[in-house]
Amino acid sequence: MSSCDIRSSGIAFITGRVGHHRIVAVSNNATPRNNPGDIADAVLQEFPAIRAGLLVSTDGITPQNGNGRVGDVVIGMGSRVHPGVAQFDLPETIKQKRLFVTNLSRSPPRAIVSALYALSDPIHHGEWLRRLEQKEPQPKIFRGLIVSSEQRPNGPALIDSIGAQNHVLCFGTAAVNLRHRPFTVISGIASSSGETQPQLPSSDVGKVATSYATCLTRHIDLVKLAAEIPIAEHFEDEAFNLDRSGFRLLRLQAGTGPVRCHVFQAYLNDESLIPYEALSYCWGSNVLTDSICVNDKILPTTSNLADALLHLRHVDEDWVLWIDAICIDQANVRERGHQVGYVGLIYSRAELVLIWLGYIDPTVGPLISSLKEFEKCIPPCAWRDWSYGDPRWSGAWEEAQNLVLDVYESDDVDYQPRLSLLMNTPWFGRVWILQECQAIIDIMPEPSRKSSWWTGKQNFCTLLWRFRGSQASEPRDRLYALLDLASDINIKKKIKVDYSNNENAIIDDITSYLFGKYQDSNRFKVRDIADLQQKIPNLSCMALERMISSERQINEAEVQEFLLRQNKTVWLSETAASYLWYVRPELMDYFINEAAIKHVAMGRVEETSTLDRTVILKPFEDWRNGRGFVFEITEAVITKAITSESGILKLLFEKRGKDVHITGKIIKASHQNGIDIVRLVAQCSQGNIRISQALFEESLKQGPDSLELLLDTKGNEILPWRIPAYYGRKFNTLKIRLDGYGKQIRTDSPPFGL
Repeated sequence: MSSCDIRSSGIAFITGRVGHHRIVAVSNNATPRNNPGDIADAVLQEFPAIRAGLLVSTDGITPQNGNGRVGDVVIGMGSRVHPGVAQFDLPETIKQKRLFVTNLSRSPPRAIVSALYALSDPIHHGEWLRRLEQKEPQPKIFRGLIVSSEQRPNGPALIDSIGAQNHVLCFGTAAVNLRHRPFTVISGIASSSGETQPQLPSSDVGKVATSYATCLTRHIDLVKLAAEIPIAEHFEDEAFNLDRSGFRLLRLQAGTGPVRCHVFQAYLNDESLIPYEALSYCWGSNVLTDSICVNDKILPTTSNLADALLHLRHVDEDWVLWIDAICIDQANVRERGHQVGYVGLIYSRAELVLIWLGYIDPTVGPLISSLKEFEKCIPPCAWRDWSYGDPRWSGAWEEAQNLVLDVYESDDVDYQPRLSLLMNTPWFGRVWILQECQAIIDIMPEPSRKSSWWTGKQNFCTLLWRFRGSQASEPRDRLYALLDLASDINIKKKIKVDYSNNENAIIDDITSYLFGKYQDSNRFKVRDIADLQQKIPNLSCMALERMISSERQINEAEVQEFLLRQNKTVWLSETAASYLWYVRPELMDYFINEAAIKHVAMGRVEETSTLDRTVILKPFEDWRNGRGFVFEITEAVITKAITSESGILKLLFEKRGKDVHITGKIIKASHQNGIDIVRLVAQCSQGNIRISQALFEESLKQGPDSLELLLDTKGNEILPWRIPAYYGRKFNTLKIRLDGYGKQIRTDSPPFGL
């Protein structure tokens, strides 16, 4: 090992070897006035060939309810969607009571990832533990999210709640200024948010974390490391003022070699804005397997984008484009939110929107050729003057088809399967194409625009439901891509594009906006935004049920305001319909005639997923008026009526008693809701409820008074043999039999207690 100083900054470092690798080691203790980001800048400037960086910290704090323990080591390594290292603003986090993320760090290089997995092998892991020579307890290694801020977070409640909500394994300060560099953060856990684990000295924590970093370095493959891009050559965006409508454009340079481009800043409201075109494409995998040259630096990209740029680039002329993956700093969380708010405007201001479908099945060729010929056959005035149903469209299409058939020397081409192949390409499934296509439709001539589905503005809930099958590489974009399209006046005041919000917080925002105080999170939980979209009808149905059966009498105006925020297809639950039927008939008339609700969800709303599980509301109302409509009274229906607080159970017993069968599950539900099921059956004697085995046993368990009450009202339904079977329960069974059956007692019955 040899020591040296970086003269310009005064930062001390050590050079040497670990295994086959040359290393540069810097201790923050020797340069306490410099933050890790400044140290990294200085080292990379002095050693520009460095291809991998390990940041070892000894100040990690683990939530007491997490998996980590004091003395363990956490590696900042995320998944395909979630980051491994994030920087957050502590004051904003405390203020908003949620993790307020500001920046994300780039994933570790693939050479490091391979070494991490190699070191997780039990043999290699055991080798590290032997080198460590540490007695029990032996440290564990975790891979997951590390978050850093300028100040150490204090307070167990904050650390535990933020950690649980965001799956944070470790809090610290070391990685706060790393920006988007691909450093691998190795954090030793020095303390826990609780008092059950003692704090370790930084020297002890440093010994464990540094030992692991050294062992990891030995497992880095030389060939894989040589293939990595030097850290100093990674492209980094320059921040710009987010208070203005600024955005970036790229100039795709002409040529035939590796793709090169230059990124520069522009403003959407600038009258001298340079003409540009926008690219719409599918990200595909989030794995960055390719790279391009941006401002003489290297930017890793997905293979799909790299292919698009290679095919779109001109040989002899530069081209100005807007491409989201390059023109938006994906690591800057605030900038991403800012730019997403301008996506619609960016596409509408573009001279041309280019769509890159990627590589498609070659059999689609005749269809593509026909579409190109069709475009040639259409006069320029057609898009302005021809209506959607104008027969000249079909005439032009037939002409185009004939031209293509001549080229392919065929009498017929089956376009349907080719169209299906084309429409099944990933681009058509992207949620962002909705906003990109909206920008195109907005500038279409009047006749064409009128025939578009988009002419009728859709509210936010309808968009969530209609496009539940659309895809996004970033789950939160399933929501954010729809905000600008929604017709709701107040939607942007309630829900803002903010990538510092995790998915659970966004779900809370959505349900709060759509359902307000009537949401029932305990009864019907959702896993993520995609799951919420699939369950929109169920959630609306349950919220409407709570609204209708609430103690406060709601009026038509409140219902109308609620329904305006919902999807056009709203179900009325059977419980709510029954309540309206008996308690608020005037409101039922409103739902049928004014609110245009057409279906009643039968049974458990949670299990209703299609219209097959619903009935038409009007026949349901006919049944209310005795006009013959009948629906099945199931165990689920009765259980649901028990849990409601609107007296529906008694109404069901009185009106449909002959169809009611009391089961053990129903009795259990009655216990949980404080209902005396035996007494209620006795009170509803005119409902002709049959006495089941479960109901009879319940009366016996409650005692003689309960059994006598049942016999007084329903005694003729109880089979004679049942009573002797319960001899020994301290009942005067002879008296009960006489009360229940009188002269029907048979003299040859088996003897029973007197």
